[in-house]
Amino acid sequence: SSLLDVSLDYIFVLGKFGLPKMGVEFVGYSTIFTMLISIFLYSYFLREHIKFDLKSLNDYLKNTSNHFKLSIPLILQEIIDGSAYGLFVNMILVRLGTIDYAGYVIINTIIGLLFLFKYVYGSAVLSMISIESGASNKENMLKYPKYSSGLALALYFIGAIFILIFNKNIVALFSNNSDVILIVKKYILVFIAVNSISCISYSYKLALQAINQSKFVLYTSIILNALAVLLMFITIINLKLSLMGLNFAIFITEALTLIIFVNRYLDKIKN
Repeated sequence: SSLLDVSLDYIFVLGKFGLPKMGVEFVGYSTIFTMLISIFLYSYFLREHIKFDLKSLNDYLKNTSNHFKLSIPLILQEIIDGSAYGLFVNMILVRLGTIDYAGYVIINTIIGLLFLFKYVYGSAVLSMISIESGASNKENMLKYPKYSSGLALALYFIGAIFILIFNKNIVALFSNNSDVILIVKKYILVFIAVNSISCISYSYKLALQAINQSKFVLYTSIILNALAVLLMFITIINLKLSLMGLNFAIFITEALTLIIFVNRYLDKIKN
């Protein structure tokens, strides 16, 4: 479905193979269409495992309600981490000016690519610890976040070395503005170093969610994200530290996140 989505975007947005050029507004339609295809494929492959009985409708509704209640902390977590936090950060950073902000966007995109390994191994931890918690296998539950964060961190730095070696060519893919390129070169190493902490804390964050600690993760994230925004405002707006102020705020909050999540997880598993 992902391949279909990209293919449809290419064909209809740009008007290839004699088909009409529909512009970027078609992207939304193609995404909805491929989501429906995904649902159809999932339903087809699971047809032998999914049973529906009208007599059990009340049970279905009750289970749906329970799942929704359990998922509320996870939904709020995604909103805070994915939307609210990013919105406040951008509101502060846009005051730096076009050049600095453009440099940040490029750096943030590169860091996002390096985070691919963090998300892959973090998702694996979430699934594997959920399984092991059912079997009460404490040994594996202690090992998996270590292995996950270790692998994610190793691959993160391997990717970072590649980016630092070819940074001139990679940055040129995003911009040919010499001032923007200078900003990226100036701060990229610091951003890579500071964000590496997240490769460890993320594994333990998902590990906590896997053992029904979603509310703790949510409340902690709200407090630490608020602290990060406050530190950014002070260092960037008041102290005029530019992107170095952003790095300071990220380092403090990521370090606190790591300490809190690791200690909480180890305490819950051992006790």
